[in-house]
Amino acid sequence: MKKLYSLMLLCAAIIFATGCSKDDDNNSTPTPVSVSGVTLDKTTLSIEVGGTSTLIATVSPDNAADKSVAWSSDKTDIATVTDAGVVAGVAVGTATITVTSADGEKVATCQVTVTAKAITWAEDNLVANGDHGAKVGKSTDGGLYFQFGSLVGWSTTGSPTVAVSPADYTGGTSWNSSWTGDSKISATDDAVSGKGDPCRYYLGDPWRLPTKDEYEELFKNQTEFSSTSSPWKWENASATNNTKNLTFPASGFRSNYDGSLDGVGTAGCFWSASPNDASRGYHLYFGSSFVYPSNYNSRALGLPVRCVK
Repeated sequence: MKKLYSLMLLCAAIIFATGCSKDDDNNSTPTPVSVSGVTLDKTTLSIEVGGTSTLIATVSPDNAADKSVAWSSDKTDIATVTDAGVVAGVAVGTATITVTSADGEKVATCQVTVTAKAITWAEDNLVANGDHGAKVGKSTDGGLYFQFGSLVGWSTTGSPTVAVSPADYTGGTSWNSSWTGDSKISATDDAVSGKGDPCRYYLGDPWRLPTKDEYEELFKNQTEFSSTSSPWKWENASATNNTKNLTFPASGFRSNYDGSLDGVGTAGCFWSASPNDASRGYHLYFGSSFVYPSNYNSRALGLPVRCVK
């Protein structure tokens, strides 16, 4: 009987010890699971200037203890990215977006190509309509001549005379050879924002002047013409693109010195909205065998304009 009692005590002790052991296992802290990698839902991405797209990062394994990540762009002047992975196009070009895990610094990348925003080009140049206003003309019209950032349109032929102007224009009728911008608008006359933009002023929103990047995209950095080049070719003193139904006449320019006409029939010069510096602006420039989509010159030059929306 005494032996049986001792055996029962021994069993009870074993059961107690086992129970304590299980309690200890339940209360122990599990080992954190480390990050083994990170991936993105896209490795390449194409967006327009001003457009956005969201990248999704996946951290492995699913039960990783710390799934936080950081985002970065190697060219913030081309594309930016937020802490939530939202990519925004800033300017035409390419940039690399990188996501990095906080745990282990595992990385994944996406190459972003930013393209020019889709736009519609007016088929012809801005011309006078005889009522202190302007409109889009015909393909045979050379167009009015404007100095950079100016709303004053000068005559298409002969000596320079004011053909169109704002209702409150008080600048006189003589050519201004020292023109750099309207001080009432801004010191730098930034037509990109719509200030001093004859397209926006005379045609109304959403019409505007194109930027230099949009000229570059239109001509795809083509640098020369021939009678058979495609899609752009020299044809009857104009640059013609048959696939886009666009013709840029070689309207020449008005001299920055005295406003006299030059290059009519041999040179095409069209202002963009993009300033180069405080005294010069970017413009399209072409002749019978060459084209420079982002040339720049004195703001006092009188050039025709082609509008976009």
